[in-house]
Amino acid sequence: MNKPQVFINQGVSCLKDILATHQTKKIFLVTGKTSYDQSGAEKLLQPLFKEIDVERFSDFQSNPQLTDILAGIVRFKQSHADIVIVVGGGSSIDVAKSINILAHQTSTINDIVKGKVQIEAKKRLPLIAMPTTAGTGSETTHFSVIYIDHVKYSLAHPYILPDYAIADVCLVKNMPKYLSASTGFDALAQAIESYWAVGSTEESKQYAKQAIEIILNNFVDSVHNPTNITNRRNMVYAAHLAGQAINISKTTAPHALSYILTTHWGIPHGHAVALTLGKFFIINANQNFKLNDKRGSKYVQKTLQELISMLGCNTPKRACSFIEKVMLEVGLEVDFLKLGFNPERDIHILLNNINLERISNNPVYIDIETIKNVFKY
Repeated sequence: MNKPQVFINQGVSCLKDILATHQTKKIFLVTGKTSYDQSGAEKLLQPLFKEIDVERFSDFQSNPQLTDILAGIVRFKQSHADIVIVVGGGSSIDVAKSINILAHQTSTINDIVKGKVQIEAKKRLPLIAMPTTAGTGSETTHFSVIYIDHVKYSLAHPYILPDYAIADVCLVKNMPKYLSASTGFDALAQAIESYWAVGSTEESKQYAKQAIEIILNNFVDSVHNPTNITNRRNMVYAAHLAGQAINISKTTAPHALSYILTTHWGIPHGHAVALTLGKFFIINANQNFKLNDKRGSKYVQKTLQELISMLGCNTPKRACSFIEKVMLEVGLEVDFLKLGFNPERDIHILLNNINLERISNNPVYIDIETIKNVFKY
């Protein structure tokens, strides 16, 4: 799989050279409804677009629905653009990736999204991804997420991967505190999950380990001291590394449980992942559980111990407590009830809407009773 050409913390002027290389005359620009202005991206990029026709699309939900994508495809085809640029958070990048790949398919889009028909490897437009959050890593992954009636579907194909990734501190320095905390935890969870994932490789584990180390040294300060550009710059790089890691390994159980917490109870993605992340240190360390990872019990236990040590802990329970401590330090609520999710009342909704693919990538087998226990620890 080809990797995107990456520009990390090098400013956004490199975009001008990319546009010149492609002799760009018309841009299809995907942005969030408010983040494009609030992040400062509009002011930064406007001079670069001065002599280029731009069609902007921002009419989609924070958890993009198939109807949003279909509307975007109509606008995309009408635009006759010769390049796609996305400036925004993970949802915006997913929307751009989905539109760019699906607009060039001949099969029914609904069937493709639901996995009934495979994506055709058809040529699509060059895609430039410019994240305005330091967390999702979506600018370097070959996945995109689409929802149909509150059910999450994932597209995966090498052609979904952006051609260019421009991740720069100047685009994330205006993130509000809560967004910094939530997206930062998404990056931390991606790195941790990637490290213990069934799909991990030595390459993905190196990316993940480096991301974890950088996040632990910069995350809390980046949330509380946003004017410290060094912390923010380091979080941009860490998020990129975490994205590289999950692009190889994919994510695991905490992410699988997070999607329904987001769609049904409105808990933002990174916050939703953080709520169960620590508890899976305990679950994955349980040697009585059946393994999904064919590398064996010794490998899984060694991997977990390495992760626990990275957090500065010596037991799974202390690692769990450490994750909760960091959540509190960055201002993320840890009580499900205060977030509107009542495990006793709502667990059946969650169980009926779990992402099974991500659960099977967890190092140990997760059944219904285990999931119930996640919300009792």
